[in-house]
Amino acid sequence: MSVEVRDFGTTRAGQPAHLYIIWDREDGLRVGISDFGATVVSVETTDREGILRDVVLGYDNAEGYERGMGFYGALVGRCANRIKDAEFLIGGKRYILAKNDRGNNCHSGPDTYNKRIWKTAEIGEKSVRLELLSPDMDQGFPGELEISVTYSVIGNRLRIDYEAVSDRDTIVNLTNHSYFNLNGHDGASIMNHLVRINADGITEMTPDLIPTGVIIPVRGTPYDFTMRRRLGESIEPSGDLYPGKVRGYDDNFVLNSDGGMAASAYSTDTGILMNVYTDMPGMQMYTPQQPGSIGKKNTTYGAYGAVCFETQYFPDAIHQPGFMSPILRAGDVWKSTTVYEFDVVTV
Repeated sequence: MSVEVRDFGTTRAGQPAHLYIIWDREDGLRVGISDFGATVVSVETTDREGILRDVVLGYDNAEGYERGMGFYGALVGRCANRIKDAEFLIGGKRYILAKNDRGNNCHSGPDTYNKRIWKTAEIGEKSVRLELLSPDMDQGFPGELEISVTYSVIGNRLRIDYEAVSDRDTIVNLTNHSYFNLNGHDGASIMNHLVRINADGITEMTPDLIPTGVIIPVRGTPYDFTMRRRLGESIEPSGDLYPGKVRGYDDNFVLNSDGGMAASAYSTDTGILMNVYTDMPGMQMYTPQQPGSIGKKNTTYGAYGAVCFETQYFPDAIHQPGFMSPILRAGDVWKSTTVYEFDVVTV
């Protein structure tokens, strides 16, 4: 069996947490998953010099994740991203959520799934399956929701398989919120990462990051990653903004429905390439603009220290009839898969 089980500290409530180290082979991809939050704690892959680098930000134990506010490596649900005015209708009934983001709800907070101990349902040869029972009206959402997530390491791929079923109509939009830095979690900023996104459009957003329902073409804008280019090329981190510049990215890309790769990122420093594949219609690219907390191995995470690729339904899809619906009907089974693939190349 290629899964090693380690202690990962305890929660404030005294619950023990565990860390599952999964690898395909001794010299291949090695991934750490915790049952605290169904969290991706580490992703270790070799660079062009053969050095093993951990390329996701995080903490050393469950206590760090319980204190932390950045959703490092988190499984986010019941609904990732934002819901306008923190309320919605299903079947003519109004449901009220917490307002935790400028009058809206973001990532279903504050009582989020990544702050809970998940049940370890199965440890495979190269995988671990975790389960969570989210009761009716948990976080304000209707329906008792049974969730499972399976993390598998297959060669140089981390595969995430989600599955959910509810006894009432509800919203389901699960994602992984890993912060990637292909220089290493303790490396230089991601401003020199080369990024490509298979998307010809983004959802137009209001200033509080709620979609208007309009899809904007990316060609010729700071959001045009149809060809690989430097991530920091259009970022102006301080001072006045100039045409074609942004402070950073926190935007939903409308993925092309060609069944191909959703995105790729490449570090010219290490030669590590990451490809993202998903069956979801959208992907939020997020570059944190503010310094983060002190993470693994006493590392202080700086501004623009990582980039997130959160596969998802579009933000606030529950209020936009033109978007793919996030509603899961009672008794139906919802499934989704996202894959992060790693390689070493010369670009």
